[in-house]
Amino acid sequence: MKCPNCKEELENKFKFCPYCGVEISTADELITKANELKELEKYDEALTCYNQAIALNPDNPEYYYDKSKCLENLNEDAEALKCYDQAINLNPKSEKYYFAQASLLFKLEYYAEAINACDKAIALNPKNPDYYFAKTSPLFRLERYDEALECCDKLLELEPEKTDYYYGKVDCLIKLGRDNEALEYCDKAIDLNPKDSGYYFNKAYYLKELQRYEEALEYCDKAIELNPNNESSIMLRDLLKQELKN
Repeated sequence: MKCPNCKEELENKFKFCPYCGVEISTADELITKANELKELEKYDEALTCYNQAIALNPDNPEYYYDKSKCLENLNEDAEALKCYDQAINLNPKSEKYYFAQASLLFKLEYYAEAINACDKAIALNPKNPDYYFAKTSPLFRLERYDEALECCDKLLELEPEKTDYYYGKVDCLIKLGRDNEALEYCDKAIDLNPKDSGYYFNKAYYLKELQRYEEALEYCDKAIELNPNNESSIMLRDLLKQELKN
């Protein structure tokens, strides 16, 4: 192993470095300390501990994964990506590494690369809805709406009661010009959550976009009935009334 301070090669028996005198902690001890510091948002100190742990044990992919998370908190995204790559090189069978990499790639607007990382996570675990959900956003940004719709369908297959997924599908259908289908999925979301004002607001908004103002106003009124203090619904109602006067 190497001393994490002076980088001199050492035998495992040393508790203190004979070259610089620094105390030699085990890699696991350093990682525990690093994670504690990260939880306290002491990211610079945590990063030092991660680097020291990696110097002692450069073949543990979890160390690079943990370091990546710390680097993201420091807005050192390019270095974080390198660490994700290193973690994946050491363990290409870990789905969570690809998922974390995909999230950062999407943040950096590397949409095609994010999709590729999601695909690798999906290949390792095709039953995890988070991976399809993460894939939908970059597909949408690249205007690959048919593929995004396939992801939404898979999400609804895996978790048919999760209404948020219906609105992902609605967005895709509207972009594809399939307006009536989109509104049907709005209704399905409302059927699952008839007391949630947000779903009525969403349908009102989509109807407004289709210039179907009278219908939109009906759903907007229902949203306000369920949540009278929602400013977005009130503003939309005022806008719809103005459109109907014109």
